Amino acid sequence: MAWKLASAAALGAIHDDGESCQDSVLIETVQGSSGSPVLIAVVSDGAGSADKGRIGSEITCEVCRDEAVSLLLESDDLVEWTDYEIRSIIQTIQKKIAQRASLDQATVNDYSATLVAAVITQSQSLFIQVGDGAAVWNPGTGCEPALWPEESEYANTTYFVTAADALDHLQIRRAPQRPDFVCLFSDGLQYLVLDFKAKSAHELFFKTVESKMESLSRAELDKWLQAMLVSPQVTGRSDDDTSIAAAIWVEEAE
Repeated sequence: MAWKLASAAALGAIHDDGESCQDSVLIETVQGSSGSPVLIAVVSDGAGSADKGRIGSEITCEVCRDEAVSLLLESDDLVEWTDYEIRSIIQTIQKKIAQRASLDQATVNDYSATLVAAVITQSQSLFIQVGDGAAVWNPGTGCEPALWPEESEYANTTYFVTAADALDHLQIRRAPQRPDFVCLFSDGLQYLVLDFKAKSAHELFFKTVESKMESLSRAELDKWLQAMLVSPQVTGRSDDDTSIAAAIWVEEAE
């Protein structure tokens, strides 16, 4: 048994000036302290209003992964991860972005980015989030949001890991189980795949992704997800950058 992974990101039509996609996505398995595989998935959306949002989202993904790996080498019993250690992940992201801003002679706000992340062991799950975007998982009872997007009081705005009050908006969820399927995505997809009135996931979308993951190879999955992100069904309803990372627990991963 192992994880099968897939990911994709696409430039939104909102960028009409040749900019690059501001979203970054990272998904991989690493070996924990017990020797068992651990899934790490991170999606970050660089703010469209930030001059260096893409760099901010890349740093956010990479530092979150690196800090999670460091904690996993000490213990892959997620119960032992304290809130202080999880909050330290955000603080380390902020520190690295501040260092990059100093080198670039820019401001920290130029690198504004959100964070959605999941760390999943054989028997436990941890989700952390700052800002919008979301993670949906299937713990065996159907697909449901693990955490919900947080938007600010102003229209079309959210909270960022780079903000001074980021820790006030850090969401943490622990669960004593491993899901069969998990999917993380940026806010470019959230209004298409979440029901904001019911605060639920659109089951058909996630079941379709889950079904494809059961039958396709990693290369085929990445290609299928990429095609989905640039399809009229998505671009006709969202002009924002879009990104997605998904994993399914299967008999044999490729």
